[in-house]
Amino acid sequence: ISLDSGTVRWGFRLTGAVFGGVIRADSSVYVASVRPEGNVLALRATNGHKRWSVKVGAASAPLALVHGLLLVPTRQGRLVALSPVSGMMFWQRTVGYARSPAIAAGPGIAIATLDSMFLLGADGRVLRRRSAPGAMIAAWHEAGPLLVGATADSVVVAVHAADLSTAWSTRLDA
Repeated sequence: ISLDSGTVRWGFRLTGAVFGGVIRADSSVYVASVRPEGNVLALRATNGHKRWSVKVGAASAPLALVHGLLLVPTRQGRLVALSPVSGMMFWQRTVGYARSPAIAAGPGIAIATLDSMFLLGADGRVLRRRSAPGAMIAAWHEAGPLLVGATADSVVVAVHAADLSTAWSTRLDA
């Protein structure tokens, strides 16, 4: 859709729900569809033509582009790292069920599942794991050296991106 006029520039029909959201970066639009079998697709931003499609399993949270990787949290509890150029799978790591996207954490990658937080290297190696400060169902936000998030229990928490240690935590009134 053109932001200037609101007219539809192109369309692409998907066969399932889009729980992984849509990301536009450079000359591509990336989308994760639930069916068939959890496809991630790269479409040309100019005309909507398919560049590549790969089956990774249904997405459980939004896609993320972090450190040159297209990251897909799946319903099977895996975080899958794809090449945005070719769709080739670089690695996959079992982390648990995530409802929020991965985020850059310094040179690493942070992802929160329902009960844990992980700090991963760009190669998918687990650098640090800790208990989540609560059920994390919303996206984390970078704030300098901190990652700030909110729990389902009305707690706003900041963790150090370098090691996931808690910087501060504040309980809000529901």
